[in-house]
Amino acid sequence: MGSASTVQSCCTREQDAEAFVTQLRTSSSTWLQEEAACSLADFARQRGPDRTKDWMPDAIPILIKAVTNGQSLELKEHAARALANLTVGDTVNSVRIVNSGGVQALVQLLSTELEDAQACRAQAARALGNLSVQNQVAATRVSEAGGVRTLLTALLEDRLSPGQPEDTLMLHAEAACAIANLAAADESCRKDILGNATAVPRLSMLAQGENPAARAPARRALKELAEQSPFAKQALSDADGKHELRLKLQALQQDGRQKLYGRVQSREQRSV
Repeated sequence: MGSASTVQSCCTREQDAEAFVTQLRTSSSTWLQEEAACSLADFARQRGPDRTKDWMPDAIPILIKAVTNGQSLELKEHAARALANLTVGDTVNSVRIVNSGGVQALVQLLSTELEDAQACRAQAARALGNLSVQNQVAATRVSEAGGVRTLLTALLEDRLSPGQPEDTLMLHAEAACAIANLAAADESCRKDILGNATAVPRLSMLAQGENPAARAPARRALKELAEQSPFAKQALSDADGKHELRLKLQALQQDGRQKLYGRVQSREQRSV
């Protein structure tokens, strides 16, 4: 049995989360809505004894509304991040999001062409990818809502956010991860992916490219597609070869640094 302080702490966290749900629902201030959505995203990320759930059923439709109708990109980003966090290891929340129209809202956000929206789009891609983990029903819903096409379009995004180019790199990584999850979850999704002429070439570029966050998910996506596509199989082989070469170069560089450090240490010892 938990201590009185632990129970009180859990109650306080639950009350705080419920207060932010109310704030997001009722406030007319965009700034206060942003604060509430950001806080709910942080609550949703908690695991173990710190994770409380009673507030989640009420929060989900409000967060979906914020994704759809939020008055700022920051609000949309926080709301999408909250939805993405709510799905991690929680199939009940995934079902709630799907049944509440969350897939359509997230696909719509991912497809936005607003400037500087890459961070929002990355969170939408992450949420769609999380929903599709070992979930054929959710993956099918994503495909039916145009999510596969929209995710593949995100892979082609070449606009860099002024001052924040990492947002575009993260968009590529999250979209590649979502594509991999969709391909693993449902055969019809794999067919939709392979039906797009840009899919395998772009995944191949990311799997061999300089964006470290995108390389592994792009390779995983190619692996899921390889059984049905000789083109994807060859792209995976090329990516694996590049990966092995990169590891060898890193090992050589590390070895070189260690030898150089050893020589420096030796000179320092002689000079003492």
